[in-house]
Amino acid sequence: MISTRDFLKKQNYSEKTIDGGIERLLKKWEGLFIKVHSKNMMNDIDFFEYLNELDGRRIIKEILENCFVDEGIREKIKQFDRNFKKVTFEISHHISGKHLDLKYDKNKFWWYYRVPNAKKEIWKLYYASSL
Repeated sequence: MISTRDFLKKQNYSEKTIDGGIERLLKKWEGLFIKVHSKNMMNDIDFFEYLNELDGRRIIKEILENCFVDEGIREKIKQFDRNFKKVTFEISHHISGKHLDLKYDKNKFWWYYRVPNAKKEIWKLYYASSL
């Protein structure tokens, strides 16, 4: 298997992502849970920042599929995923729109199909057909 660093370079990810590796991505994934979990989540994060962190989870998935990842880190990811699911609710299509449903299968990329619980009422109109 390829090293995480070499994999990220090959995929042309940013220098920050390459240098930080899976540790940086995990820290950001956990940080998103903390922000979503907090009462004032929307004062701390906007839609594009939220989407960017979801993209970070996609990169974690790519690393898990292509690189050796220690079992301890894999367990951390599972825990962070469980935590994230507790503070979000499922929607029927990709958060950026139905046009991405074919590219990002809901079962494989489930995080793109979740919205913060704190935003349910505010985003209800936009996602009315999804709730």
